[in-house]
Amino acid sequence: MTLGVSLAYYLVKARHNLPSARNLLLRELIFCGFGLAFLSSALAVSPLILSLQTNGALTWISTFTNGIAIIQTSSNLQSGSWCPFYYDLASNFEPLTAILYSNGVYFPTNYNYHDPSNNVRVTQLPASTSSKRFYRLAIQTNPPDPTLVLHLQFDNDLSNQAILDTSGYGNHALQYSPTNWPSQGVGPDGSQAGVFSGPRPAPPPLDPDYTQGDYAGIPYSPALDHLSNGTVLAWAFYDFTSYHNSTIVDNSMYGTDYGSWSLGRTYTYNTLFEIGVGNGSNDSYLAVQYPDFAPGGGSTGGWHYYGATWDGTNIVGYLDGLPISTNSQAGYPELVVGTAGWTAIGCKVHGGTPQWGDPDILPNWGWLGGGIDDVRIYKRALQANEILALYAGFDKQVPTTPSNVRVKVDSSSQVEVRWDASTDNFRVDGYRILRNGVPISTNSAPGCFVDFGLSPGTSYTYALQAFDPAGNLSSPSTPIQVITPALGSPVEVIVDNADGPAWVTTNAGPWIISSGATFPNFYGADFLYCPEGASGSAILRPRLPETGTYNVYLWHPASLYWYLFSAAAPLDIVAGGTTNTVYLDEETNFGLWDFLGTFACDAGTNSFIQVRPAPGASVTPADAVRFTK
Repeated sequence: MTLGVSLAYYLVKARHNLPSARNLLLRELIFCGFGLAFLSSALAVSPLILSLQTNGALTWISTFTNGIAIIQTSSNLQSGSWCPFYYDLASNFEPLTAILYSNGVYFPTNYNYHDPSNNVRVTQLPASTSSKRFYRLAIQTNPPDPTLVLHLQFDNDLSNQAILDTSGYGNHALQYSPTNWPSQGVGPDGSQAGVFSGPRPAPPPLDPDYTQGDYAGIPYSPALDHLSNGTVLAWAFYDFTSYHNSTIVDNSMYGTDYGSWSLGRTYTYNTLFEIGVGNGSNDSYLAVQYPDFAPGGGSTGGWHYYGATWDGTNIVGYLDGLPISTNSQAGYPELVVGTAGWTAIGCKVHGGTPQWGDPDILPNWGWLGGGIDDVRIYKRALQANEILALYAGFDKQVPTTPSNVRVKVDSSSQVEVRWDASTDNFRVDGYRILRNGVPISTNSAPGCFVDFGLSPGTSYTYALQAFDPAGNLSSPSTPIQVITPALGSPVEVIVDNADGPAWVTTNAGPWIISSGATFPNFYGADFLYCPEGASGSAILRPRLPETGTYNVYLWHPASLYWYLFSAAAPLDIVAGGTTNTVYLDEETNFGLWDFLGTFACDAGTNSFIQVRPAPGASVTPADAVRFTK
């Protein structure tokens, strides 16, 4: 057991990215691991931390009648960095009224979290994996962003029959069924999330077609209604129990509910953001269609960040922090809560009350099987950079280190760097190229980076780092050392089809990537080809370090069916501002550098080879080119 020291003070100005002093009272518990700490009665100012037990039970006092208690954590007091760790109600008595149905009778009930005569609180914290951890407690009485009208973080103890709204607007999602309620799981950032089980058959005497699942209901709130500008965001994943009707958030969109909305699947295998059209129909306006298609309506394979904004003119869809579509908001001047008057999390409202088992037999469909985390609604349209920042804020994991790094010396002043892709729990946004340990450029994808303007006869080292949307950097790859040759040495520059859009571009086509056994002896990992009847071209463009006369070569793969290729494939070599067309027999000399001719080329990227579909050929390959001098 380790004893700590607890500091008590009133926050006099904003610190550590917390809201201002008028909104917060702060208590700190400096503590190493889960042990026990005490405060003297002289420091008994609300909120007051009394103890932290080895099992994670935090005992504290609050005389507040409203607000959110934010428990924050830090691993290093010197850094001044504190992260939200857990949430609870600040009040010692906060009734959350719900109308339940049992044995044919409706009755009101208050979810009283604590005895109003006792202001001593106990919050059960999740176990810490760190051997050294510091905690502090803050009471937030006003929202830091008044346009954030709903924020379900799923970080409170869900056994308390509510998912707390940490926006400060009090739009808590309540439990309306003793059994149909999400459990606590792990979210996309490793913190707590809601796990929703469903759909599953309802028990007798209910109709077998009457399914059930986990859900939560938010009672009607004016803050969620009549939004001419707004944003909805939610993390979610669908597991294999989901189907083509699986809902993340539903704002009572059913039947004639003009302007109400829903986020989830509605007879689709991908997620939709749809708006009710009214006029007595069950039709909807498909404002956003997300590209998360899951065959059979099953699993999406992991967490995604779904979003939609509306600004009175356009509705913009977002997936994983990036905009994916823009559609008109015309005809829907504001988005509303439907006539059922409540907001569902994890199911469709379907026009009924949120009470489970009452005579309207609703809700009874749209159950999500999977997880939901960090649901937000704003009464303004967030900008793209704000949504990307929120998405990135959940990414705590660094990408894997780039692998298979290759460095090729082209000339006395130029080298080529290639590598294979990294992976990330969210996504990889790009790569930093390091020369002699110093970043010199970035690439958005694996491929080829050309470093030019180097000094002859000089040693250089190259390494790669991957980065993700949050700016997390992988560890550098093992440095590779090369030495540029003396001035006047031979030049060899190669462009492979996999080198990326800076060096390889296609149009029309289709141009297809292949690495199958039917076409062996390709250069590198794969090659491009177009089928018979295709159009357009593929251009492979080197960066030449010097002006001069170059020998130009093309590599093309073999085929077990040589007759699929052309005996006179047209190739355009553009050099010195002149287009030279040659015709290559691709039925022979495969799997090697096929000589095309000698051409006068300028330094830079003005010289290139254009591959055009060969008339009558079933396959026209575009694999790699080579320029030597």
